[in-house]
Amino acid sequence: PDPIYPIDSNDSLSNKLPFSTSTFKLLIFGALDERKNITNVLKAYNKAALDSDSELLLVGHSNAEYQAYLKSLIESLPGIDNKHKRVYIRPEFVSDQEMDYYFSITDVVIIVYKDFFGSSGLMGRATLHKKKVLGADTGVIGHLLSKYHIGLTADPYSVESIAASIRAIYNYELDMEQCETFNKQHSPDSFLKHLIAI
Repeated sequence: PDPIYPIDSNDSLSNKLPFSTSTFKLLIFGALDERKNITNVLKAYNKAALDSDSELLLVGHSNAEYQAYLKSLIESLPGIDNKHKRVYIRPEFVSDQEMDYYFSITDVVIIVYKDFFGSSGLMGRATLHKKKVLGADTGVIGHLLSKYHIGLTADPYSVESIAASIRAIYNYELDMEQCETFNKQHSPDSFLKHLIAI
């Protein structure tokens, strides 16, 4: 199990990185590249009918070429109008405290990875902050989402499937007890006990 480590918060970040508290926020965190399936997620976000204003946050290191590609793609998607739907990109490494800040203000963490069948430590960060997870319907991520009821899954190769899941997760009720169970079973102590057992 990927261990979930608590991080000391930095309350001043809310002043340095101000975001609206009224918008529905989705987060893709980590190295920004196509393993994260960002093209399909952006196309799905463009299509998804949401009941309130929303923001998709892309936070993580990215090279200049991929940044230019993302900007061009976003400009080609009419549903992302910078009024009711916006995309915020921070293409750089961030500190642990900043990472935790982004998770704390987010409603949904997106890990609909393609060609990837392992787990993701981002699920732990999401459950630590009691946030919903939208993940791929295959591999360990799909299994854990089904087992713990901490979010929804989508076919990573289908824009329509991802769009439908983005729409559905808007009203999804997160099971807080399952978040606690997930956290306990993925604590640093549980991780060490698992290593010792091996």
